[in-house]
Parts: sequence; structure tokens; C-alpha cells
Amino acid sequence: MPKNYSQILRSSFERFSILSAVRTFLPTVRHYTFPQVLKRSEKVALFTMNIFPPMMTLWHHCARKALGDAVDIVIFDCSGTLNPKNFPGCTVQKFLNPRHTMKCDAFTQSISRNRKICWICDDDVFLLSNKTLEIMHREFADPNTACVSFQPRTWWEYEINGRRYEPVGTYCMALNRQIVWDKERLSFAPQDGNKHVSKLGEKLKRYDSFDKANEVLLQKNYRCYVVPEAEREELIAYYSGLSSAVMLLHRFKGKGQMEEFLLTPQDAAWKGSTLYTVLSGLIALSDIIALSKRITGRDESPPAMLSRERLLEIWRKKHHLMRSDADLGWIEGASEKLREFVG
Repeated sequence: MPKNYSQILRSSFERFSILSAVRTFLPTVRHYTFPQVLKRSEKVALFTMNIFPPMMTLWHHCARKALGDAVDIVIFDCSGTLNPKNFPGCTVQKFLNPRHTMKCDAFTQSISRNRKICWICDDDVFLLSNKTLEIMHREFADPNTACVSFQPRTWWEYEINGRRYEPVGTYCMALNRQIVWDKERLSFAPQDGNKHVSKLGEKLKRYDSFDKANEVLLQKNYRCYVVPEAEREELIAYYSGLSSAVMLLHRFKGKGQMEEFLLTPQDAAWKGSTLYTVLSGLIALSDIIALSKRITGRDESPPAMLSRERLLEIWRKKHHLMRSDADLGWIEGASEKLREFVG
């Protein structure tokens, strides 16, 4: 390959942004001109966004099996390749793939304006139980509750007035729209200047999506509830860090290109996080594709997707070069829960 692996990955993100924009730019403009606002209802508005159709197939199946018709689902199709007929009962909106925060703001500020509770859930966080809704309604019964999180950020904490709080994150978080937007006018936008407490010993610099809004809510004595970890385990299954692998699957035309990307870098490159993230992400995606096929009978494997067996061969070959905490346990755990739930 003429470029090194980091250049290929960076250009893959850029390439995807350009090609997907061809399909999503005009629908995004139409959204800002004539947004598809959900009708007034007591139902929770559940929102996700997607760049990899097999993942959306699995996410939609789990959400419908766990929650039925108790929520109204909105999907932002950021690749422009989803077929809305495959996601009955959902609003599918083609949308550009800019910052995560822009999409969350578009949902909370306009699409869900007729709802009290807005629920944002990444498409790699899979809902496994209607207890999520029971918890949500229980906690929002307290009128001072601004948000409820099922997957907080775990590597740092706020320190406010001598107390520590976990950031709620945006991976799977519901908010009281009347507090967060109607009253406080808070955005999901990231900001610089994070000076709170890292659990990893690293100096914090930046507030990620919703982190600054979360801080403001805590400073104003609103309640930002985080579901205890032991309870969360039975409610969701999740992966993380899959976007790099997805970008390469969008870019490469065949399996040979993917193998070359993984096998060409020098041994020292595996000590970092990039190649580990790509390879582990591909293994997770192979499980997602297999579960998607189990649901629909359709094989949605991209041309460049290697078999799980081949990916594990490469893992075994390169594992001794990786950092000491590199393992596949988190993938195996999530995949096993999803296999059991899908049936």
C-alpha cells in the first residue's frame, strides 16, 4: 500500500464523509428546513444513528424485542444506505455524518420537541430488557431528575462541591427535555477546559459530548442518575471503538486489501492502539454480521470482510506484540449475551 496504516485510516474517514454526503446532504438540508417532528405523545422518543447497516439490523431487532411499541424510534442514516422498509415502525432520516453532537442536538431540539423524555442510544449499545423503561419512568418521576444513564463514562469523574459524580455520557442516556432544552437551553457541544478528576492518571483537557451540559446540570443541583453497574449488566450489551473497522470495510473492495492492511505494518506498530482497535473491531463486526444474518436470512457481509476464523488467526499471530491489556473478553461477553437474546 502506498500509504502507511494511519494515513489509510485517516483518509478512509475523509472518503466516507465525502461519499456519504452525496446521499445525505439534501435530506439533511430538508431536515433543517422542514424537520420531521414526532407527534405529541407520552411515549419515550428513542434515537440512534448508523453508518453500518448490519449493525442497525441487530440494534432494531433488539430494541423491538425488548421494548415493543412502547417507544418511538428515530434512526439517522448517516451512510445513506439503509432501506427504511427493513425497519418497520421507525422514522429513518438520511443525515450527514458530522460530529456526534450535531446529530444529538438536531434530535433533542427539533425532532423530539413534543416529547418529555428523549433517549439517545448508540447503535453499538443493544437494549436487552424493558426494565430500562421501568427504571427510566421511576427515576423521572422525581421532577428534579434531568437525565438517566445506562452507560456512563468510567475513566474520569466530576468533582463538584467536594462530591464525585460519574459523567452520564451519551452512549445510552435519557434526558428530561423540558429541563435540558426548554428550560436550560443546554447543547451536546464539546468544549475545552475540563479540569476534573481522571481515574487513569492522565490530565483531562476536553469535555466530550454532553459533558459540559452534565456539569452545568450538577452545578444547578439537578439530579443526573447513573444506573448501578451490576444492574446495567442485564439491561444492555455493548461494543465500542468499531468506527475505524467500519471505515475500512467501506473503503476496501476485497479481502486481500484488508489482509494487506493488517499484515503489512511493522511489529512495533502493534504496540499502539490503532491496529488493536481495528482488528478487535473487525472481530466484533463479524459477530454482528452473523447475528444480523440469523435475524433476516440475508448475508450483509461487505466484500472486504474477513471470516471470523481468519481474523482470529491474525489475532493469535499478532497478540504477543500488543499492549498487555489487549484481549477479546469484552467482545466475547457482549456477543454471547446477544446470541442468547436473539435466539
